[in-house]
Amino acid sequence: MFILTTYRKLKALVRSYFLILLLGKYKLNGFRIGPNFKLVNLSGIKIGESVNIGRDCIINCYKNDNKIHLKIGNNVSIGRDFQLNAYKNVSIESNVVIADRVYISDATHNIEDSFLPITNQGTNFESPVIIKEGSWIGINVCILPGVIVGKNSVIAANAVVTKDVLDYEIVGGIPAKALK
Repeated sequence: MFILTTYRKLKALVRSYFLILLLGKYKLNGFRIGPNFKLVNLSGIKIGESVNIGRDCIINCYKNDNKIHLKIGNNVSIGRDFQLNAYKNVSIESNVVIADRVYISDATHNIEDSFLPITNQGTNFESPVIIKEGSWIGINVCILPGVIVGKNSVIAANAVVTKDVLDYEIVGGIPAKALK
């Protein structure tokens, strides 16, 4: 048991060391990320302090144009198996909790030619996604392009959010609707 615990600590330390090398120019106060993560275009991401990202997460910032396309505020907690696509503008403000298996995207697949497979039609930016301060995103939620999640709002588990969520509102369902 001691050897296994020591191995896990050593593995976490090595992962942190390589992450610091990778993110050297970034402020890493309290930043933690789990194993098996994938970050695409790190230069397009701005990360605040005390951010925790769970294991097996995928964060895609597709454009490599030296602009920030994803902003993550301070004290943000993101669960496992999270996927985020930021083509132009996704913002997660401070003190947000995001549960496991959440999907967020500001982009969509092109579907202009019904005779071509979807995979051959590409993807592109649709509209920004903003998750305001203090929000709680439940497990297995899908947030689609153009959505603003209001301050201190709650999105119930398994919801598909297609429209804005007001400040202090609780929503759930497919599509998500006000519950309270």
